Amino acid sequence: MSMSRAEAMHFALRCIRAGAGPKTFLIGCGCPLGTAVGYIDGMRISADTGPTWQPGFPLPSWDHSTLPSLRAMVRNSITRSNFGHRWWHNDPDCILLGETTELTDEEVISAATVVGMTGGMMLMSDDLTKLRHNRLRIITRVFPVTGATARAIDLHYPSKTGIPSLLRLWCTDESEVSDVVVSDSGDGSSQGARDPNALAIRTAQSIAFNPDRRLGDTSPGMRNRVHVAKGLGRWSVLSLSNWSNVPATVVAPISVCLLPPLPDKGEGKGGAVSEGDDSLGYHVLSFWSSKYVWIPKKQVDSKWTLSKMLDPHETEVFHVKPVKDEPQYIGSDIHFTCGYEVRHFKTNGRNELELAFKSEWRRSGYAFLFVPSYSKGPIRATVNGRRGNFDVIAKPSLGEGKSGRVVRVWVTIRGDGKHEDGIIVLKFNK
Repeated sequence: MSMSRAEAMHFALRCIRAGAGPKTFLIGCGCPLGTAVGYIDGMRISADTGPTWQPGFPLPSWDHSTLPSLRAMVRNSITRSNFGHRWWHNDPDCILLGETTELTDEEVISAATVVGMTGGMMLMSDDLTKLRHNRLRIITRVFPVTGATARAIDLHYPSKTGIPSLLRLWCTDESEVSDVVVSDSGDGSSQGARDPNALAIRTAQSIAFNPDRRLGDTSPGMRNRVHVAKGLGRWSVLSLSNWSNVPATVVAPISVCLLPPLPDKGEGKGGAVSEGDDSLGYHVLSFWSSKYVWIPKKQVDSKWTLSKMLDPHETEVFHVKPVKDEPQYIGSDIHFTCGYEVRHFKTNGRNELELAFKSEWRRSGYAFLFVPSYSKGPIRATVNGRRGNFDVIAKPSLGEGKSGRVVRVWVTIRGDGKHEDGIIVLKFNK
């Protein structure tokens, strides 16, 4: 019996999968992609990363796609991001954080952002005890990965660099039936869970073992959305990257920045989405630089763009959230999603809000909160059960003489198991 090379590879992987059993995690590194669908749990989808942006000597610098370099890793990770949680878990190779490389802080942040936004596996090869604090904090701000895969908005129209520069995720506190994926619990029973891993395995197996069977809906709408705690609302997460070797302004149009319409509201007017029609402007928080800007609604039309001048190989992550005249969580510089780090957000709708971070994370940073216009008196903040430090950094005008306040609060999550750990309480007079 004769076999083609692809058939032989397919047969070999099927034997390995059968011998390893269903509970063993198999990862392919340098494995042919097509023949591995259905047999491999994780797959290296990029070229090897490297200590330099371009392939370093003695490797030829003209090969920008396959030789070890950070550029090649970033390029392949973005262009093959759609494989993630469909065929397997994407492995974009490890993030290099150490000082022995030639990578700048901007390049390390860009690599970490790509891994976080595309939702693949996260691997590190450095001795974490020897890292500088600023490099270690880069990785803590994108860990853990969410399982959501950003869309490369300009995948088919990349810049002259050949690498897409716009990635987008949605964050939402809404739950839908389509978000529940039935996963095998391993003991023969099934359980309902929001599990992108179960979706990847189910889809891959149906492709590999039933090649003539028509696939059902393998994209239930959850792949591009990060589910967050109730009360946080909906917002868009957009990364802008400059992959060129010179400073450049990267621009995202309004259609990329704002939220899609809710199913029962229909399309908005003039290119703007429907949720913007009843908003009072937009909170815009740049994550890596930890800066807040309020954009009045009257400035947002079909020609409005989000843009920033970026250094070579630099990336910034923006969060765009509709302003409501009610207590809101705008975001933080603790996790790049500005929501996945939150355990709960509660408000009595009048004069108090409570924000609780996931206390097992053990990290610190600023939280940005919006206090509505009907709050006229002083604000009192409690952090971890004690009086907290905060400052008012903006007073957005909401029209008709009304203005809210954006409050920035410093919080340290100790992870000590105490009930008040990681909890911020703001009290204000109505």
